[in-house]
Amino acid sequence: MPGAADDLLAEAWLQAFAARRTFDPSRGSARGWLFGVAHNVLAGHVRRTVRAQLPPGGQVTDPWQAVDRRLDAAALAPSLRGALAELPDEEPARPAGRGVAVTGEMA
Repeated sequence: MPGAADDLLAEAWLQAFAARRTFDPSRGSARGWLFGVAHNVLAGHVRRTVRAQLPPGGQVTDPWQAVDRRLDAAALAPSLRGALAELPDEEPARPAGRGVAVTGEMA
């Protein structure tokens, strides 16, 4: 969709200007607030684009949910690495493949 980026930027600025009275500096920076406005404009655009490509009665999914899940998992990775590093040496559980942990004993 040529020109979509320009249209989305303009829409984000219009939305931000219209909602400028809702900005509360005690809740965060203006930059974060503007990113939130831009995120909402982009998410709406994605939903409309996907909806236009679906057959009638099709279901719309929000692709940002998958991004949020990956970011949450990435944020937990250092804690997981630390917990694995603290396991005792005699019975270390090491990931072996997809979601399978090997504890050193074979059944």
